[in-house]
Amino acid sequence: MNTNWNNKAVIASDRRERGNLNLSSKGEIASVTLFLRNDIKNTLRYSLKAGSPEKRIYPLILVSICFFVLMLLIQFAFADDAGLPQKIGRLNHGNAGERIAAAREIAKTGKSREADTAMAGQLAAEKDPVVRRAIYESIGRAGGRESAKALADKIKTEDDKGIRPLAILALGKTQDESSVTALRAIFLDEKDDMNARRQAGNALSNISTEASVRAVAEGLKDKNPGIRLQAASSLSRYMEPVLIKERLALLKKQAKEDTDADNRKYIQEHILKAKFNIKE
Repeated sequence: MNTNWNNKAVIASDRRERGNLNLSSKGEIASVTLFLRNDIKNTLRYSLKAGSPEKRIYPLILVSICFFVLMLLIQFAFADDAGLPQKIGRLNHGNAGERIAAAREIAKTGKSREADTAMAGQLAAEKDPVVRRAIYESIGRAGGRESAKALADKIKTEDDKGIRPLAILALGKTQDESSVTALRAIFLDEKDDMNARRQAGNALSNISTEASVRAVAEGLKDKNPGIRLQAASSLSRYMEPVLIKERLALLKKQAKEDTDADNRKYIQEHILKAKFNIKE
C-alpha cells in the first residue's frame, strides 16, 4: 500500500504557506492530482486483495481522504480561473486600493496569457506610483514574457527613485532570460543611481543563464568598489549550477586583486558562504 500521499500533501501545504507553491496553477494542480489519483488506484487494488474486512477498512478510509483532497484542489483551481476576468477588470477600477488588490490577487492565480497581457497593459497606463509598486511586485511573483518585457521598458523611465529599485528587483524575479540586457545596462551604467545599480546586480543573480553571469562578472572591473562588491556577492548567490567553476575562479581572483582592502575581506567571506553553491 502506498501512503506517501500524506507526505506529498503536507509538503505541498508547507510550500504554499511559504509562497513557493501556488496551488491554483493548473500545472501544479495537475501534478498533485495525478499523484493522488495513482494513490487512490493503488490503494483500491490493495484493498480488494485484502483478506479480511478489517484489513479493507483502513485503505478505504485513505481512499476517501485522497478523493476529498483531490476534489478540493480541483475546486480551488477552477474557482480562481472563473474569477480571473473579474480581477482583470478591477485593474481599471477608479479606486487605487481596488487596483492594488486586483494586481495582488491576479498574481496569486499563477501565470496565464490573459493575466500577463492585462498586467503589461496596466503597468504602461498606471499613473499612481503606489499602484505601480504593487504591479511590480505582482509581476515579479507571476509575470509572464509580455509583462516582463513591459517591466524591462518601465525601469528605464520610472521617475520615482523610491520604487524604481523594487521594479528592477522584480524584473529579476520573473527569471525571464530576455531581461538580462536591460538589467546589465543599469548595473554597468556609472551614471545611474547607486541603489538601482545594486538591485540590478541582485536581479541578475535570479536569472541563471551564462549571459547573466557574464554581465555580473563585468561589474568586477567597475571603478566603484560598491559595485565590484555587489558583483562578487551576486556571483556567489546563483542558485542554479551555471558556470560554477568560472564563478569560483573569478571570486578567488577578485579576493586577491581588488584594490579595496575591505572588498578583499568581504569577497573571501562570500566565497566561504557560497561553498554549497560553488564547488571546485
